Amino acid sequence: MLSKNVEKSFQQAVPIHDYNKIYNDWWARTLDGVPDVTWPGKIEYFALSSGTSEAASKYIPVTKDLLRSNTINYIRQLISVFSYQEANKKH
Repeated sequence: MLSKNVEKSFQQAVPIHDYNKIYNDWWARTLDGVPDVTWPGKIEYFALSSGTSEAASKYIPVTKDLLRSNTINYIRQLISVFSYQEANKKH
């Protein structure tokens, strides 16, 4: 059913989580090697953040799907830069 207050409906359906809640509820288990917690399969790689006001650094899961998606997007961005340079040469 459609809601007149889409924002409120979304907030009720998708609760806000901060890093600590996400880490404590899910990511800590993935660091222990538990599969299928927040992503299908076992997460083998974790990025380490450069630090925040709350902690020196934080672990962020990195999946093979994320790496593949990022690689595709980096290639697209690189191609767009070359296209942009070529477009400027024509003028």
